[in-house]
Amino acid sequence: MANKLVSLRRKSDFFSLQNNGKRCSSTRWMLLVFKENGLDHSRFGWTIPKKVGSSVIRNRLKRWLRDYFRSKTFNKSIDLNVVIRANEKNFFKTIEHNDFISALDRASDKVF
Repeated sequence: MANKLVSLRRKSDFFSLQNNGKRCSSTRWMLLVFKENGLDHSRFGWTIPKKVGSSVIRNRLKRWLRDYFRSKTFNKSIDLNVVIRANEKNFFKTIEHNDFISALDRASDKVF
């Protein structure tokens, strides 16, 4: 069984990341915002606006993100928010799982 993810829950956690976190990006449609949290575990969140697509598409992206971070082990304890930016029409409707994961790998290599 995969590890359970600890999620960022409070609005203040997201604002703290937004104001004080470091940013890295591998594509123009994905941004990772992170900072060390001083806890014994990492916490994850995602921001996927409605402009990205329908709820089916947004939920698919969230499911891919959860699966990706459950399968990884991390050396650092960080707070991480994955921001998916709106792109051209139907981009996320047609994106392949492998393309999404490779973009996430490139960005997360800069973080970890």
